[in-house]
Amino acid sequence: LDRWRQAREGEGQVVLLSGAPGIGKSRLVLALRERLRDEPCTILRYHCSPYHTNTALWPVIDQLERAAGFLPHDPPEARLDKLEALLGQAAPNLGDAAPLLAALLGIPTQGRHPGAELAPQQRKGRTFDVFLAQLEGLARQRPVLVVLEDAQWVDATTTELFDLAIDRLQRLCALLVVTLRPEFQPPWTTHTHATLLTLNRLG
Repeated sequence: LDRWRQAREGEGQVVLLSGAPGIGKSRLVLALRERLRDEPCTILRYHCSPYHTNTALWPVIDQLERAAGFLPHDPPEARLDKLEALLGQAAPNLGDAAPLLAALLGIPTQGRHPGAELAPQQRKGRTFDVFLAQLEGLARQRPVLVVLEDAQWVDATTTELFDLAIDRLQRLCALLVVTLRPEFQPPWTTHTHATLLTLNRLG
């Protein structure tokens, strides 16, 4: 909550919550969300999975699908409509955000967004830019709580993206809470705006 107050004032913060399985990391995150229930804020939740450690940006794909409200029977046009509506919440001028994220989610744009041909590395860089622009756009409207759960299973591309996000986040009204197991050595502990909290068992 102290780090949240700092983040709310424009000093973005990162809290790394380390503890053994079942010790209560997710419960603490839930308690934080409950405490912020009456505050104007945006909550973004990303979940890492042991089944997708080699799937690039899987936590981001999962979050976008949930936030957009995709349903299993939605046709591609409906998914594209929902994705555009979601992106418009942070930045009314979509630019090439929609076709890039549609490609990430496997949604055909059917001529609505004729995208430029990009090399794989260029496409990844532009997709990262869209993600960061969305985060900044949301943080300009109201404080943002970002939760990255079970980071011990994070894929390499998501790690690369969050490296950039954590650098950018220091200047935003945003708090990133990362839950992880002790065997995982997160690459973000050296940042001055990062705090490592280790949960030990009670006597």
